[in-house]
Amino acid sequence: MKHFFSLLTLLGALTAAPAQAQQLPNSGFETWTTRTGNQVPQGYVTSDDFAQRLIGFGLGSVTQSTAAHGGQYAARVAGASILGQNVPGVLVLGDIARLTPASAANFSFRGGLPYTAKPARLQFWYRFSGAAQDSAVLYLELRQGPRATARTIALGTSFLVAPANATTVYTLGTLPLTYGAGTFTPDTLRFTTVVGSTRSAGSAVLLLDDLSLSGGVLATTPGQAASAAVVYPNPSAGGRFVIRTPDAALAAAPLTVRDALGRTVLALPARSAAGPITERELDLSSQARGLYLLSFEVPGGGSRRLVVE
Repeated sequence: MKHFFSLLTLLGALTAAPAQAQQLPNSGFETWTTRTGNQVPQGYVTSDDFAQRLIGFGLGSVTQSTAAHGGQYAARVAGASILGQNVPGVLVLGDIARLTPASAANFSFRGGLPYTAKPARLQFWYRFSGAAQDSAVLYLELRQGPRATARTIALGTSFLVAPANATTVYTLGTLPLTYGAGTFTPDTLRFTTVVGSTRSAGSAVLLLDDLSLSGGVLATTPGQAASAAVVYPNPSAGGRFVIRTPDAALAAAPLTVRDALGRTVLALPARSAAGPITERELDLSSQARGLYLLSFEVPGGGSRRLVVE
């Protein structure tokens, strides 16, 4: 069972004329289907799909809600608990075709669908609740090329933490996309939502509705490029993370990790970055669970990202 729970904790200048961004399918979560006994918004993969494959039943982590912002329905994504273990709720756009293999080992949470525009931001309406430090992470990535060697074109993430971001009414959230250097055009969009953590199943609940992409990329300054860093899985059950960014300078920058009291718990020197995907690993397994602040020292600005272990 340990393998099951660890898998579910997943997680220069560009110039373009402003244009209408391609919109996401089923962005208002109005169309639902029943797949092997589980409610699923059409065009999405969920943690219930994964649980169904692995243990024979879903966990009710993604369900249809009539408490909508617009239309009839919204997506309710929540943590769950099974056999005393806490499991985050996961909602991933695309990748339905990868549900066809019979083996759970072939299941993928990577998601993705064809996409060629360059929007500036993703906006969404949400209601979020949970106990102290419960979290919800929304992550969007534009990529180019085959999956195994894909180039990251743009990244964006929105990190909600209770009680600071808790709300009893629908609130407009914005997830800005930051583009790396080059003039590349994406061919794939990946959108993922992870709600809850291994520490607090069932208490983190996100109602999500009316997703929309808007704006066009006009320019990216070095400081803006440095802000595009995504840490995953976030939260991490074992304290090991991957930092992903489209900007090679950020991937190579010196990195400092501070705890909630501002104390430095880890300092990593600059390193070399190679290849089309710029990633680096971060091991906080020796640290106590809690909130940590990552600080990158890059020319023209810095980037900070909260990590929940």
